[in-house]
Amino acid sequence: MALILSNSSVSKFTQCPKRYKLSKLDSWKSTSKSDALIIGSATHKGIEIWSADKDEDAAYLACMEVDGMDEELFETVFALLDEYFRTYKEDELSSVVTELDMTVPVLSSTPAVALGLGMPRKPYLSYRAIIDGIKFGRGGYWVHEIKTSGEKPGNFWKKYDKDHQTLGYVWSVAKKTGFAIKGAVVDAIFKPGYQRPDPICERRFFPIDQPIVDSWHDNLIQIGADIEGKIQSDDFYESFNCRTGYFDCEFKLYCANGNQMEFLEATHVKL
Repeated sequence: MALILSNSSVSKFTQCPKRYKLSKLDSWKSTSKSDALIIGSATHKGIEIWSADKDEDAAYLACMEVDGMDEELFETVFALLDEYFRTYKEDELSSVVTELDMTVPVLSSTPAVALGLGMPRKPYLSYRAIIDGIKFGRGGYWVHEIKTSGEKPGNFWKKYDKDHQTLGYVWSVAKKTGFAIKGAVVDAIFKPGYQRPDPICERRFFPIDQPIVDSWHDNLIQIGADIEGKIQSDDFYESFNCRTGYFDCEFKLYCANGNQMEFLEATHVKL
C-alpha cells in the first residue's frame, strides 16, 4: 500500500489511530463546517488573490464564494483582510509563489533502496503539503504560513512554537524546489476579542536548522511504519484521550454509541 501522509493525517494518527482510520482510510468526512474553518478558508483565499496584484475587490469577491459564507461571517473576514492588506501593503518580503500543493516521495518500497543499495521503485510513503506560499527576503527563502486565531497572541505563539507542522513544510519545499529554505515566516491575524476591539496582525520568523528537519523526516518514516503495521493487524484502537474528551474529535458521537453506523451516517458522508 502506498501511504500519503500530511500534517492533518499525522496529527489524527498520533491523537487517535481510530480517528485516522475513519477519516483517512475509510474516507468519512463531516457534513458540517465550523465558523472558524469558514473564516480561515476565506481569509486564506482572499490573501492568495490579493498577493497576485493587490486587487482588494477581487479578494473580497472570492471570499464571498467560499462554501458556508454568510453576511455575518463575511463581516469578520472583511475586517481581517482589511487589516492584513493595510499592514503588508509595503512588504519587506517578496512573494515567489502562493498556494502550493505538492506531494513528495519520502521512502521507497524496499529498505535497500532507502539505503541507496538498490534500484528506485514506487515509493510506499509520500508526504503531501499545502502551503500558503514561498517568500524571499532577509537573505533567503522562507515558507510562508497564514494563520487566523481568536486566541490571545501570547497563547497562540506558545502553541505554534510547539507545533512541528512547519518542519514538514520546510522539508517538502526544499525537496521539491531545490531552494535552500531558511525556515518559516508566519503571519498571524488575530480576531477582535480579549480587550482588543479590532483585528491585529503579527509576523514572526522561525529559522530552522537542518538536523531538526532530518529528525522530523526520521519520525515521519516511523509513523508510516506504525500505520503499515496497524493496517496489517487491523488494530486501529480508540485512544484514551479521545474517550475522555481531551480532543474534540468529529467521531465522538459514533464511538460513544458503540460504533453504530446510524450515528456516523447522521453527521458524515463517505467520499
